[in-house]
Amino acid sequence: MEFLIPPMSVQKQLVQRCDELLSGVDAMSAEAEISLVRAAGLRSAILSRAFTGGLVPQDPADASVADLLARIQTERVDQLGTKSVRRAERPPAPEPTTAIAVQQEFEL
Repeated sequence: MEFLIPPMSVQKQLVQRCDELLSGVDAMSAEAEISLVRAAGLRSAILSRAFTGGLVPQDPADASVADLLARIQTERVDQLGTKSVRRAERPPAPEPTTAIAVQQEFEL
């Protein structure tokens, strides 16, 4: 089977175009890496501001977090009455089965 090979001038143009495209890919890859680092920094800054109340204007008349939590706890106690809230008890764990116990159980 025969393959036609383009003339040397066309081959050089193709190689030059491939080099241009590959250098563009390298530049985009470097830019993407820089953008990822920048995005991580921005995410950290946004979270920091969110947790310190810097994303929205704060109203000094608003209650503090401690006051809000105390009020929520009081409301929950009022809803439940004087009952104490207990966690569901777990059933006892089964005793570990040894190979000897299994053998004895199935002996005829």
